[in-house]
Amino acid sequence: MLESLVRGAEGSGIEVCSVLIGFVRGDRYIVREYVDVRNIEVSPVLFRADPRDMARAIFKLTGGDYDIVGVFHSHPAPPVPSVRDVEGMRFWPRVVWLIYSTTTHSLGAYMFGDNGSICRVGLVVC
Repeated sequence: MLESLVRGAEGSGIEVCSVLIGFVRGDRYIVREYVDVRNIEVSPVLFRADPRDMARAIFKLTGGDYDIVGVFHSHPAPPVPSVRDVEGMRFWPRVVWLIYSTTTHSLGAYMFGDNGSICRVGLVVC
């Protein structure tokens, strides 16, 4: 699944985003599927989610045992949260933000901490 997300980011030419769906068990966030979200900015350096795609991702959760556990998106810079990412993280504080750098080809995973700080979290791919 991660390989598919990275391939999509590498071949896109614009910032991409996917909503990660799964469940939380203890301190582990288990991703079972994802929903791609279109970038209505169509920009290599800026992302704004298509509201219809976000609604589709949320609707997919209705009546199920899964929840939104993460957001995957790409950056044309190092894989650290941008100012806009931090704003989004405030709205979804219990969601992991997985950022892929299309320039360094590396990943970073972050969460909004209880004290308002941005915390880097570990990533295990199984």
